[in-house]
Amino acid sequence: MNARIERLRGQISADRTLFTVHATRLAALGPLTDEGKTAVAAWALHHAYTAIEAILERVARELEGGVPAGPEWHRDLLSGAAVDVDGVRPPVFTASVVAALHELRAFRHFSRHGYGAPFDPARVTHVAATLATLAAPVGRELQAFDGFLKQVSAESRP
Repeated sequence: MNARIERLRGQISADRTLFTVHATRLAALGPLTDEGKTAVAAWALHHAYTAIEAILERVARELEGGVPAGPEWHRDLLSGAAVDVDGVRPPVFTASVVAALHELRAFRHFSRHGYGAPFDPARVTHVAATLATLAAPVGRELQAFDGFLKQVSAESRP
């Protein structure tokens, strides 16, 4: 179990770095004054949320036996991140962080399935502001979750 948990920690760390890279890239863009900057911002939002979802998928597969199924699996995966799974894991994120992440999830869904619809700069700016407020709490909460994983790993050593 120790090697699996250590691998999970490494994967989460890499995904967390990707989240931070995209959040930083987004913050550096400044005002979305043209279509090109808006598209770059939308792409950064898409990738930032995808990094979070990758973390949650890894946790679900490794600790819970799999990801949710069905047409709402993305929503269920994220909602489940705020749940304490007794005897398995604490919440990955607080309910308030999950609530805000739902906005990024919905935006990512639109960006994937909008089929060429132009991005509304006001909407992208709003979602980017949400991400900006999430960057620090996501980092803190993932650090706390890593502490849990580190403890599990240490307890599983022979």
